[in-house]
Amino acid sequence: MTSLRKSMSPERFDPYTHKAGGDRELAAELYVYNSRVAEALLHPLNLIEVTLRNSIDRVLVKLHGHDWHLSQQVSDVFLMEGGANTLQAAVSRSGRNALRGDIIANLSFDFWSNMFRDHYGDFWRYHLLEVMPNLPEGVTRHDLQVSVKTINNLRNRVAHYEPILDMNVSGILTNVFKIVGYICKDTAVWGKHNARLQAVTRTRPQTAGKSSTPLSTRLDKNFAIISTNDSLLTALNKLDVNSMVAVIENDQKQIAGAASAKTFLNQIIQCSCQNGLEGMIDLSEISIIEILTDKPFEPWKMFPDEVSIQTVAAEFNSKTIKIAVGYDVESSKVSGVMLRAHRKY
Repeated sequence: MTSLRKSMSPERFDPYTHKAGGDRELAAELYVYNSRVAEALLHPLNLIEVTLRNSIDRVLVKLHGHDWHLSQQVSDVFLMEGGANTLQAAVSRSGRNALRGDIIANLSFDFWSNMFRDHYGDFWRYHLLEVMPNLPEGVTRHDLQVSVKTINNLRNRVAHYEPILDMNVSGILTNVFKIVGYICKDTAVWGKHNARLQAVTRTRPQTAGKSSTPLSTRLDKNFAIISTNDSLLTALNKLDVNSMVAVIENDQKQIAGAASAKTFLNQIIQCSCQNGLEGMIDLSEISIIEILTDKPFEPWKMFPDEVSIQTVAAEFNSKTIKIAVGYDVESSKVSGVMLRAHRKY
């Protein structure tokens, strides 16, 4: 194992050793498992990148012509500075006489995911349903931005052989096929049929018999799932006296943040004071999203509930997070929470 650690580099191998509680043999198994999960993700990540960029390209051709990638209007007005620089670099690499398809192939997923930013609000306001004809009512550009950013982050970690053991890959994969389905339902069905992630995640090395204790045995079940669309009144009704943590869920059913019940309630009180008229306010008329504009969440992180408690303890001890949110790997549903101040090992 010493030779393997040297070949992989301590910086790359040691996170797996840490996760394995110091057991280097288990660390090597986790390294292989991480690689197998990454391999299983290549097909769906390729599918969403190609499907999304082609759909946006079709609309850009309609708006700016077949050679939109060479248009001064696109570079100077439509794109943000970073996007314009990325496009120019792709054109330079391929040559100005290259086919548009070659240029598009040279543009990273970062380029396309960044097009969901606020700067492009007008584009999406008028052309969202052209890019995604099957988009359900109520799903917004911002919802898509959050999903695509998370997918892009996973894609970059896979591309650079980074650890993805603590990422909710099953949940992200669900959103991959959702977005592909918004563009083309048949393509999403085909992608799901060929997906292998679920079979791979069942082979995760277990720590049974090791010194590690799974997080699932220490998670507190007293939490409330609060939707960003909930009114303040609905949120208060969900937060009963036993709730330790408010877990915030966006329109895409993704976990967007977490806060202790005390912090969350204080945020609601502050909002009431700021928005109330002579102390009176109708809690049913203000949505949660309206109070989540400034930095409402405490430092938090999601963990598979089968991860060792030592891994979570290390995060708490480093003071990088205050809240751990555990989730079930197969269902992607939140299974419990743990506060740093109340942790029990």
